[in-house]
Amino acid sequence: MKNGVDASHLPDASEVTSEDAAVVAFSQVLASVHSANGELAKSSKGSEIDRDADQNYSGLSERLREWLEKLHGTMKAIIHYLPHAASFSVTVGTTISVTMNFTKRYEQEVLDTISDHKL
Repeated sequence: MKNGVDASHLPDASEVTSEDAAVVAFSQVLASVHSANGELAKSSKGSEIDRDADQNYSGLSERLREWLEKLHGTMKAIIHYLPHAASFSVTVGTTISVTMNFTKRYEQEVLDTISDHKL
């Protein structure tokens, strides 16, 4: 998988049609968030010395917007198919984080299932 903020590396919401597909998609989302954070960290360091920082930021900003839109759609599909998923949140600041909340009773079961589907 190519690193960075690239919406093509997120699963499509239409591919999430079952619990198993949701688990795999969530694993892919977590990997994509990690890659995006890597690009964002490099971009913020590089922009301090880059004369074309405004142009680079503009391109990154547009890709990030597209990535976040696809992420939102994918997360909505994932939460629909994961049993006992209660909510999700996406936080964007100096890094991006995704949080999925489950009803407490099934939290460990879901975490175990996700860890069984590592990429």
